[in-house]
Amino acid sequence: MMQVLFSRRFHLLSDSQRHSGSVWVVLMSIAVCLAFCPSWGQAPDPQQATAVNAKRLLADSGFHGGLIVQVGLRDATLALSLAEPPNVLVHGLVRNRDTLGKVRKQIRDGGAYGRVSAMLWQESLLPYADGMVNLLLVLDKKVGLEQKEIDRVLTPLGTAWIQRDGSLKPHRKAWPTDIDEWSHSRYDATGNAVSKDKRVGRPQFLQWEATPRWNRGTKTSSLVSTQGRIFFILDDSHFSSRTRTWSLIARDAYNGIQLWRHVLPNWGGARGGKKVGPAQVHRRLVAAGDKVYATLGEFAPVSVLNAATGEQIRALEQTERTEEFILSNGVLVALVNPNTPPTHDVAVHRS
Repeated sequence: MMQVLFSRRFHLLSDSQRHSGSVWVVLMSIAVCLAFCPSWGQAPDPQQATAVNAKRLLADSGFHGGLIVQVGLRDATLALSLAEPPNVLVHGLVRNRDTLGKVRKQIRDGGAYGRVSAMLWQESLLPYADGMVNLLLVLDKKVGLEQKEIDRVLTPLGTAWIQRDGSLKPHRKAWPTDIDEWSHSRYDATGNAVSKDKRVGRPQFLQWEATPRWNRGTKTSSLVSTQGRIFFILDDSHFSSRTRTWSLIARDAYNGIQLWRHVLPNWGGARGGKKVGPAQVHRRLVAAGDKVYATLGEFAPVSVLNAATGEQIRALEQTERTEEFILSNGVLVALVNPNTPPTHDVAVHRS
């Protein structure tokens, strides 16, 4: 606005005064910008980013939830902004013990301790299992990490932002060719439960664990995986609870962080005690690419969900009372039984 007003004054000057007037306008404009926009006068500290910068960083990374690690943390401002979404955990690695106390105080004062945490780190190797970090931030140019170590801790399709030569440079880890996906309850639409994954083998370590450790003893009703996320339907209420909480849950496959959930008002897997309902109930969940297909209730139509956010894109018409379905080459084929009895007509008896 200040520049526009100066511009109008410039046009009122005579031809002989035009050159000196233009110099005066330029100098005044620069002075105003330096006074009100200090970032123009000096390079901003990437450690002290605003919430707007944090949202832009997440958007540019294609990040929708998971584990964020900030290496060489000196100020918790950015970490607190990044941890605002409920499906995010932020872990900071601090190089100096005195700085660690200041950072932890910032986190406590921000009321985010737990979702944000920090630890002392003075090693060359990052303290994480292979393929666990979704977003890695190396904003301190003094921190030197080898590219091999960065790729080791990043999840497939994970992103790293590295401060080099005065600018942030992104690095995205590609999807490994030897890791397969599991789109249907029995691998894919063919029903042949044999994966092409080359890394599968006997368990050698624990990658992550999630609550509840103990539930009713109910098995997972269905579980599929795509693009580094797992989707499953489970009654994860406590074993002493009298209220069932069947939900469609999405977690990051590499660190177990819950990304989103849809609580189901009713579910066929609730019938039969420890047996997970009818034999075909586990065939009501499919994941393919960036979409999830599921019936969000025992007799609900097939819904199409955003795999990253859980947002419902649409419900498919004439798919109410679907017993099972498959997705093949972009075509969804559903077995619909209009004679399925309503929930109140089904009785469950336990001996």
